[in-house]
Amino acid sequence: MARWPATHCHPDALVETGKDWSRNRSFRCGFPASANTGSTALPGLGMATGLPRSVRRSLGVGAGQRPCARPRSSARRRSLNIRRVSPLPRQSRSTRRRPGADAAAIAALLLLLVVGSWDVLRPGAITVGLDSAAFFYPMFSFLGERLRAGEIPGWNPYQFAGAPFAADPESGWTYLPAMVCFAVLPLAAAAKAFAFVHLALAGLGTYALARALRIGPVASLTAGIAFAQSGLFADRLRCCLAYVQVAAWLPVMLLGVELAVRRRWWRRSVPGWALAAFALSQILAAWLGQGAYYALLILGAYVGYRTVVAPPFPVRPAARLAALALHGGAILGLGFALAAAGLLPRLAYHSRSNLADGYAGDLVRAADAPGWPWRRLAEELLGPTGWYVGGSVLALAVAAPLLPTGRRAAPAFAAVAVAALLLAWERATPLHALLFAFLPGFEALHRHAPTRVLPLAALAPALLAGATVDVLARGGGPGRRLAAAAVPALLGVSLIAVGVPIPAPARFTVPAVALALALVAHRPRPGMRTLPLLLASLVFVDLLLGARQNVERGLFASVDLARIDDATGAAAFLRDRPDDPPPRFFGYEPSLRAPFGGETRLYLEQYRDPRARALLVNNRATLLRLPDVQGYNPIQPIRYVELLRAMNGHRQEYHGANVFPAGLDSTLLDLLGARYVVLPADVPARRVDLRGLLAANETVYRDGTVRVVARGEALPRAWIVHEARRVAPGGALPLLAGDAVDPRRVAVLESVPPPLTLPADPAADDATWLAYEPDRLRLRTESDAPGLLVLSEGYDPGWRAEVDGKSAPVLVANHALRAVPLPAGAHTVELRYEPPGLRLGLAITLIGYALLAALLCGRRWGTLGRRARPGTGRVRRVPGG
Repeated sequence: MARWPATHCHPDALVETGKDWSRNRSFRCGFPASANTGSTALPGLGMATGLPRSVRRSLGVGAGQRPCARPRSSARRRSLNIRRVSPLPRQSRSTRRRPGADAAAIAALLLLLVVGSWDVLRPGAITVGLDSAAFFYPMFSFLGERLRAGEIPGWNPYQFAGAPFAADPESGWTYLPAMVCFAVLPLAAAAKAFAFVHLALAGLGTYALARALRIGPVASLTAGIAFAQSGLFADRLRCCLAYVQVAAWLPVMLLGVELAVRRRWWRRSVPGWALAAFALSQILAAWLGQGAYYALLILGAYVGYRTVVAPPFPVRPAARLAALALHGGAILGLGFALAAAGLLPRLAYHSRSNLADGYAGDLVRAADAPGWPWRRLAEELLGPTGWYVGGSVLALAVAAPLLPTGRRAAPAFAAVAVAALLLAWERATPLHALLFAFLPGFEALHRHAPTRVLPLAALAPALLAGATVDVLARGGGPGRRLAAAAVPALLGVSLIAVGVPIPAPARFTVPAVALALALVAHRPRPGMRTLPLLLASLVFVDLLLGARQNVERGLFASVDLARIDDATGAAAFLRDRPDDPPPRFFGYEPSLRAPFGGETRLYLEQYRDPRARALLVNNRATLLRLPDVQGYNPIQPIRYVELLRAMNGHRQEYHGANVFPAGLDSTLLDLLGARYVVLPADVPARRVDLRGLLAANETVYRDGTVRVVARGEALPRAWIVHEARRVAPGGALPLLAGDAVDPRRVAVLESVPPPLTLPADPAADDATWLAYEPDRLRLRTESDAPGLLVLSEGYDPGWRAEVDGKSAPVLVANHALRAVPLPAGAHTVELRYEPPGLRLGLAITLIGYALLAALLCGRRWGTLGRRARPGTGRVRRVPGG
């Protein structure tokens, strides 16, 4: 069969031959693109030449004539299968593909992001905040260590007397950037690589999304800077990494949606589905909570907008709904399947955690609940805080609705920005009522901290700012641009009128943006073509100065992570103990406290204080691999939380688990095997609690900063009892806290006790440790009567026990600990941990990746060639092509 050469055609005509389409602009004809010498029409080839004579006759083209777009009759149009569709919008010069311009913009973007976050990426010390220093870096360090050992990190024995790790929503398990960076690199280098990966993801993802929305290179550069360098994003790169992990994947996820919905056949949508689903799986692995919920809402809103409200090509209403179901279902199904290895263990652990009933009973910041009034919200977004969105970005974004930016999905992102501001507002709105009524669990999560929606919604003003800059680059339309120029000016005047303190960067950049919009109210002169580049530079400087405000306010600290896990002082003393396993301890100095929601929170706000670091609090035990009874983590085993509440005599803020003065003499503290206490070296005479600890216990270590005392009342890490008492769930704590039961001789169980008898010689009972690993314990026991091996280790249903190689039950003992029944005699006891739901989750994830690979390979093989039907002039596509 003869093949047709490539030709340009007018977009008013569209030819469908079989299932293929071709759109061209230069001339007024349509023909099958599959007949070209290449797979797509090649621009700039001019007239159609070499067409078969029968085809030229059917098109009404004589010798030397140009082909005509419209055949002479509807019968001929039907015979050629020509259909009329709406023309594509004409691309401006600034949005055409220019590889050189894109490469320069990407290089400039990466350079500016490195400069803007130099205090995080520089060699040596790194700038950190509370959450990164006290939670994320210790957790990621442990994650990397276990992965290097070839193990799945199921259990963390270094906080809360042991707690689930892989099932922790923010542990980094199944979050690939954390797993790769911290498994391959040392802690200091891994933290910097982790930060750069997320800066690059946020900046390049936003740039690619903006280019996919037909925004020019310089305007896309502006959008990338506005998102990845905003206070809503960059500030959390130093402090609250969960926000960064979710926000960085958000533009990548929406880019996948955009690529998928533009394809007419589902097989061509598979790469877009894969990209969006993978990004969604990483969001679910990073923060299974408010962050993931908000990201799912943004995903659903954008898929609905691009399939139902503004589809990329004209389709019938029923087809729009079908496209919504197809694209939304494919992305959600694949995304949840790829995330199942982390998702299922976390859902199972949630029901056993302190957050099983939500945040209703826990105290939160007054600033976070129920929300901010609009004036305070404006102060936070433009003031010297970690939420600084940038005066230039905000001014450009508010001008976008008045400019012709519809082809850049500006209405969708404007709606997201407005919805985010409404959700962060303290007053109930119809949007609140709608979401609370139809979204399960959303009200409880959102009311806990409404402002958490803002960092994820920062993508919307960034893209709106980029769309505005793109319109300025094209010029034209003086009326609407002149009206848009007044909006930033009115914004600044309104903020000043209501008394919002505007910082120096915004005080300069808002009028500058208003002036730029006024200057290009008419078509710009040649000398003004550099204006978009100047606006991009203005945005960068604005956000850079805003980020410095937080550093100057002392919200962060500079820490050398290469030395943060060095064992010195009390840490070296505890690590060198001959105890096997290492002795459990806790740091104690309740004067290092701060008010928090009407309650007292220990140590956290003092994470920069050398006194707190010397006490080994704030999860330093996880970095040093020392077992601690305290910890900092928003999700904790509920049984352990209840035990500490009974020990201290009161509840504490849900992020922390600490020993308060009332718990020092409790039998429950002895149960946890806390043998050592780290105290300040100097004890004032008025400190009765510290004086009591020194008087009752022996000081075994002291330096100029701290001292360590040994508690003689602490129970060993494992012991054998021969008596048990059964109580209803929750009934063990009153007995133990009231000293009605001696835990050295009696175990309090919630199940039927096994057969037990008293030994002839209780002193002959022995429990010796053979191996102590995070997910595997091994002991040798000996007793002349049946008993219970009790361990001062946190209970979880994922633990399995074997006695001499035979399966044995793991019982709940003393409300929060483990016990294993033992026959009389000498035995080897081994306990292994596997997070509930992990095996099923791994199987689903592997199936998901295999299905995705099959779809991608099927699409590849299905498009390798095309063949023609014998005896016809029509080209038939290979199925799947």
